[in-house]
Amino acid sequence: MGAVTSTVREGWFGLRSLAALISTSSSNFNKAVARVSSPQQPGPLVANVYWQQNPILPDLVNAKSPKLPHSADVVIIGSGMAGASVAYTLLREYQAMGVRKRVIILEARQICSGATGRNGGHIKASPYHAYSQYKARFGAAHAKKLCNFQLLHLPTFLSIAEHEGLVDAEVRSVQTLDVFTDTTMWQKAQIMIKELRADVPAMAEDIRVHTSATAQEVRFHRRIRPMPTVLT
Repeated sequence: MGAVTSTVREGWFGLRSLAALISTSSSNFNKAVARVSSPQQPGPLVANVYWQQNPILPDLVNAKSPKLPHSADVVIIGSGMAGASVAYTLLREYQAMGVRKRVIILEARQICSGATGRNGGHIKASPYHAYSQYKARFGAAHAKKLCNFQLLHLPTFLSIAEHEGLVDAEVRSVQTLDVFTDTTMWQKAQIMIKELRADVPAMAEDIRVHTSATAQEVRFHRRIRPMPTVLT
């Protein structure tokens, strides 16, 4: 009887979760349709982002065309880290092939505002956490490829900054910390790290685990390679 009751209970909560998900998706879809049906100018930027208060290159941050072009070969929505990277890559590839294409970025506010502006342009990959999630969803082989792709972001940006002489961009590699104050999350993190070390040892070689006691003896400093450090 207990097993039957448990099954019914889990089924009921599963149906409730599904209903809530459908309701949320329907609401979001209706909002999207309303926005498309009645387009408006973007609202004011609500966040007063520190990184954008005194930009090093104000003319670049506020650059915009005098009017919206009627046509383009490629249109990129958003000038954040992803949009800017796509534009840079496309223009470099077109130039290398000797092809002339018109690439346009549509930005609601300033260049590299939004999420990129709020996080200050930080690039941080946590392979132990990402690998565990990807593996559960896509399998070990695809999880490894996805994590490798994420880990390529930082060296790619470092090479671009060096190639273009972007000294003012302050692109650099630093040591990162993941601090856990919740016992359950700390235990999960250790399991994830153990899984990564077993499946992809090379990806976990720079990860160091410290307890609250041993962390007090560690001197954290800038490194040539970012070393994710997990603390309890």
